[in-house]
Amino acid sequence: MDTPTFLAVEPSGTILITDQSTGLNRVDPRTGLATNLVAGSQVPFALGVALEHSGNILVSAAAAARSAASARGNLANELQHRAHDRPGRVGRGLQR
Repeated sequence: MDTPTFLAVEPSGTILITDQSTGLNRVDPRTGLATNLVAGSQVPFALGVALEHSGNILVSAAAAARSAASARGNLANELQHRAHDRPGRVGRGLQR
């Protein structure tokens, strides 16, 4: 783990650590043994980890945030292009 970003402690005492390069890791605090649970390529730029009461592990990744922002940007561009391609009413019913 070169660039750890966040940690969470499981009820058993093991530590979950997100790392920007290696992904999600579980560390046994008694032995120091680290086990990679999810490779960094599957969660690029892992930034955070949280536990649900059910035991599910949640991981946030910067790549997902960038992807969502990119999708919003693409949608905005698409709407702008549609508005410019169609003369007449655009936006909230304003005349062009």
